[in-house]
Amino acid sequence: MKGFAVFARKEALEIVRTWRIWVLPCMALFFALSGPLMAKWTPQIVSAVGGPAVSKIFQLIPTPTYLDAYGQWTKNLTQIVLIAIIIIYGSLVSGEKSSPRGKAGRRYRLRTAFDTSDECLRDA
Repeated sequence: MKGFAVFARKEALEIVRTWRIWVLPCMALFFALSGPLMAKWTPQIVSAVGGPAVSKIFQLIPTPTYLDAYGQWTKNLTQIVLIAIIIIYGSLVSGEKSSPRGKAGRRYRLRTAFDTSDECLRDA
């Protein structure tokens, strides 16, 4: 655990200095802005695609409000954040893997899970 602070600082600096810092706020903003629009236009879209039989279903459902869209967004926020973190760290791992020495350099490089999995595959 000696290298944890060094690696954590390196990863934090790398996230801040690259495009990854914008993934989470942009995804949250996109879903926050598109939620009320989708709540408003979904009945019209489904009625246009499904025909008059499907449009009768929307007469039973109350009209959506901005509070409904906000409630849906807050419920889905954990999933949005999880997907953004997967995108951020997935690109981070592929960047480390594609670099010949890794971005951490030879001096700070420890044996990690994706290093040992490659060695196991090569030995098989």
